Amino acid sequence: MAGKAETSVSERVRVADAAKEIGCAPGFLRLKMKTGEWDIGAYSKPKRGGERASYYVFRSKLDNFLGISRKEPQE
Repeated sequence: MAGKAETSVSERVRVADAAKEIGCAPGFLRLKMKTGEWDIGAYSKPKRGGERASYYVFRSKLDNFLGISRKEPQE
């Protein structure tokens, strides 16, 4: 069974929501992730056959990027 810390590390954020938190356009965020300038998640290259690239923003990395410290609730 996954612990709370493990859950928070893998929590995903929509690209549009992450861009709003950062204060940029979603397309700009995607470009920065694609070029590797911003480490806020994972970028998956498109595969052949017209499939689109995938962008995954993770809450823990986004918070770190923004300088936000979130503490786990006490049990």
